[in-house]
Amino acid sequence: MMAKKSLYKVFGLVFCLLIYFFSNAETIFSEETKFSILDNKLSQPESEKLQDKNFSEPILDKYDSLALQAKRIDVKAHPDEVIAILSPHARSAENKSNAFYNNLALAHKAKKNYSLAIKFYEMALKLDPNNSRTHHNIGIALYRKREAKLALYHLKKAKELGIKDSKNDEWIKGVSKTLGIPVD
Repeated sequence: MMAKKSLYKVFGLVFCLLIYFFSNAETIFSEETKFSILDNKLSQPESEKLQDKNFSEPILDKYDSLALQAKRIDVKAHPDEVIAILSPHARSAENKSNAFYNNLALAHKAKKNYSLAIKFYEMALKLDPNNSRTHHNIGIALYRKREAKLALYHLKKAKELGIKDSKNDEWIKGVSKTLGIPVD
């Protein structure tokens, strides 16, 4: 009888730790890490998923799940579909997903609605000010809106944050040339 009670306490403790871990998943896993892990696992056949005993999926909140759903759509070919999925949830105070706002901004950028794209990139940056990809994307949208100085700031910030995209350097050179500024 005592062994059963001790066993229940251990299971209870483990359950509490799992709840804590998954409720803090957004601080433990970056947005991109969560999505790449899930994308890899979702594309695996069920038989391989069952064999991978060491894998535990982070629990995504509603907004991260919507962002993942939108990410699977070719945003350049179907921006209206992405907007239809994400827009109804864009004003929610509970929404703390950088990926959500970044995907919504990409869809608006694809439709050449740069003002809305910039608005959503700014919301994404409020949630994750050190996201190099978001700085890169807002830089391009700002340039398209003829705000070259601010565009250059964000493109340089993306480089400073370590973006792994050679096109960012090309953008910096091009915007600098437009402004008549020598490239460092």
